Amino acid sequence: MCQRPRVVVTVLTLLAFVLMLLGPSASALAQSSVEDAGDRATAGQPVLDRPSADALSYLRSQQTSDGSFGGSVANTLEVTLALAAADEDISSWRTDGGRSVSDYIVAQAGQYAVDAASTGKLLAAVVAAGLDPHDVGGLDLEQQLCGYDDGQGAFSTTTLGQAWAMLGLSAAGQATGLAQAKGQRPFAGSPIPAGAALALVALQQADGGWEGGPGWGTDSNTTALALQALVGAGVPAGDPALARARAYLQAQLAPAGGFVYSAQFGDAADANSTAYGVQGVLALGEDPAGDAWTRSGRSLWDALLAFQIEGGAFEWQSGKGANLLATAQAVPALARVTHPVRTAQAAPVAVTMQEGEALSDTLVGRRAGAQALYLLPYPGDGREATVEVSTPAAHPLVLAAFGFNVYNQSGERVGGGSVTATSPEHVLRFAGASDAPGEWTVQVYNYAEGTPLSYRIVATGLGAKEEVTAPTVVAEQPPQPEEVPSLDGVVTGTLAGDRAGAHARFRLPIATDGEDVTVRLRFSPDDPATSAGLGFTVYAPSGVAVPGEPTGVPGERVAHLAAASAGDYLVLVHNYVPSTSISYTLSH
Repeated sequence: MCQRPRVVVTVLTLLAFVLMLLGPSASALAQSSVEDAGDRATAGQPVLDRPSADALSYLRSQQTSDGSFGGSVANTLEVTLALAAADEDISSWRTDGGRSVSDYIVAQAGQYAVDAASTGKLLAAVVAAGLDPHDVGGLDLEQQLCGYDDGQGAFSTTTLGQAWAMLGLSAAGQATGLAQAKGQRPFAGSPIPAGAALALVALQQADGGWEGGPGWGTDSNTTALALQALVGAGVPAGDPALARARAYLQAQLAPAGGFVYSAQFGDAADANSTAYGVQGVLALGEDPAGDAWTRSGRSLWDALLAFQIEGGAFEWQSGKGANLLATAQAVPALARVTHPVRTAQAAPVAVTMQEGEALSDTLVGRRAGAQALYLLPYPGDGREATVEVSTPAAHPLVLAAFGFNVYNQSGERVGGGSVTATSPEHVLRFAGASDAPGEWTVQVYNYAEGTPLSYRIVATGLGAKEEVTAPTVVAEQPPQPEEVPSLDGVVTGTLAGDRAGAHARFRLPIATDGEDVTVRLRFSPDDPATSAGLGFTVYAPSGVAVPGEPTGVPGERVAHLAAASAGDYLVLVHNYVPSTSISYTLSH
């Protein structure tokens, strides 16, 4: 591998270069002013819609006719990640008569992707934009990125290269096949090659931070990015590397609030570093409005919003004027989204589990429901299968939005996780049995908006049935409706909430292959205290889940099934808000 000459640059040049390569990773409550945002964020509530909407308005005004932002691939990728974090329809972003963002990315891909850092970042942005990562202007980005692997999971000798390679592969969900082809096991159950996280930890410096390149010196931006890559690879919350990184980030807090680029260069916060820092704190599973991250009475939200100026743009620092890069990097932080950014419409990749195999992952909550899918090859013959999911103890309101469901080969829910322990870990367990063999689907979900929860999942009872002399004990099954009503046209109902999840089920028959179907849910009440636990999901006969997404209209969720296959689909309306009943109308 070629060695780069060691260069000396000014802090401003170094910061600009690092920010171009980095790029951190829905919406929540409405607000009437920026001042209100600080007050409510300090109270622990999500950051508000108005600042994000104003920032997006400014970004839209900066797009040029070739589809780019500032004529720069790096800036355009930052904006792409921001749009995905804000659940924007990226395909609609173009000037009158001009090219789209996607057009520009595809046209420039070959020239931009020249190493692990640029290829990994481009791959992450391509996935966020909903493009095919295996054909970006004829370029297979996943294959190119995997070509940088040294066989031990190290993609680069720099933090930026290693972190972006891990985030790119995680976004594409393709690294599992690479690891298995080399006879490796995925690190902590994630699709990242086994040695990737170890290689990134090896680049951590003595002060607990990471530097973008050798000799550059540690900084908060690169450290926050490395944190997201490690957490995305399944590194557990108690890992010493994360604890050292946390201590380093706290040392980079400005006395007046917010994050500095590096304390060795001064104590003035900037918007880019504060946005990255917010994402690093979220990756650690902590609240950016918490006391640990507040200085001089200003939370990280207060500090970040203080950089927003009239017109919606963010300044790099106060008095410096509108800054495209600072604005783009502020949006994912405002949306409480960490890397890798995925589009709301992107279906999760299902992972096939093996008997007794413990898999780990982190699921960042979404108001419409974030989910991870696991496939269980169930042998039938009445054998009991169990699924156990454990996560570190957290606030009860957060844990109420986390859990899992189990569906059989016909797409019918056969049960969900019941709490068996609350300390030191929160443990959910399911046990069930059936005479019919088939592939069961486990759906782990997190409705706690912007809150990352790490978890471990283990399944048993998947192997060949053992010979027994005594009858097999079949676990009691949750009561199932004798007949699931068909969703023909419009149905209405009322659903009383339950902390473990209350559901109304409907059968949606699709007669022919290739149909484009839209399912719409309208419900009330819809307010910040309830909407995070209300919504619906459509399950295909194969078990693939399509969640209903917010449309921007209060009390409305929509799921689009493009070119659906024929068969009976299951529509599951849910209410996880205890002691609250919703009235709803479901149509297609």
